Amino acid sequence: MLGLLLAWSAAAQTMPARRSSNYDPTTRDGRFDLRARVDGRVEFEIRGSEIRYITRGGRPPEDAGSEYRKEIPRGEMVNVRLDQRDGRTKIRILEEPSRRNNYALILEIDDRPGGADRYHARITWDDERLDRDTGRSGRRDRGQNRDRADVSLSASGSGDLRYGSTTDRIRRATVELRGDRDAVLLLETDSNRRLRFDADVRDTTNTRIRLRLRNSDLGSVSGEAEVQTRNNQLDSVRIDGRLGRDTLRGDFQR
Repeated sequence: MLGLLLAWSAAAQTMPARRSSNYDPTTRDGRFDLRARVDGRVEFEIRGSEIRYITRGGRPPEDAGSEYRKEIPRGEMVNVRLDQRDGRTKIRILEEPSRRNNYALILEIDDRPGGADRYHARITWDDERLDRDTGRSGRRDRGQNRDRADVSLSASGSGDLRYGSTTDRIRRATVELRGDRDAVLLLETDSNRRLRFDADVRDTTNTRIRLRLRNSDLGSVSGEAEVQTRNNQLDSVRIDGRLGRDTLRGDFQR
C-alpha cells in the first residue's frame, strides 16, 4: 500500500483550491467544492485543502474555481455525501478518507463524450470530532449567527442565466445584505438547483442595489449584478460578468 501511495504521489499534479467566503474551520458541517473542466478520465485526490490529480486518459483537467468551507479533516468523517451539480457523466467516489489512504478523498471523473465539460462535485460531511470536543448545538448556533442576513428580499418570477453553452431557467431570486458591504445573491432554477453568488455591495439607492460579484457555486466569477426594487420588494436582477473563460449573463423579472 505504501508503494502505491508513493507512486500515486509522484505522478500527481496539483490544482488550486481557495477558502470560501464563509470559511469556518470550527463548523461541524464540512463542505468542499471541486470544480474543473475535464476532457478524459481523471482521478482527483483531496487531502486537507490540497487537490492533486492524475490524468488516466485524455487531456489534463483545468481549474474552474474549487473552494472549501472547511478542509478535509485528518480524522473521523461520517455521512460523506457527493452532490453532483454539473457534468454530463457521473462523478464517483473511489475512496473515502481513512488512515489507510492517509485521509484522502479520491474521486473519478470519466468524461467519455468528445470535448471538455464543466464538472462540479460538492462534498459534504459531518465532523464527529467537534461533537465530542465541543458539543453540537454550540457550533450550529454560531454558524447560524454568522450566516444571518440583515436584509433579505425575494421574489418569484422568470428569467435566464447564460454561461458558455448552458442556459438555466430562473424561477426565484433572493438578495441578502449582510452588514454594509457583504451580499449574497441566490437564484433558484426550474430544475431545483440553488445557485449562490457572493458579492460586495457597490452602492445602494431607494430602488437599486449594485453588487460586485466575487465568488459563486459555479466557479470563479467576476462582474456586476444590479438588483432593482419597488415598494421594498425585489423587482428584477441583471447580471453581466465572466464565469472563468465564459461570458455570464442573467436577466430575471418578478
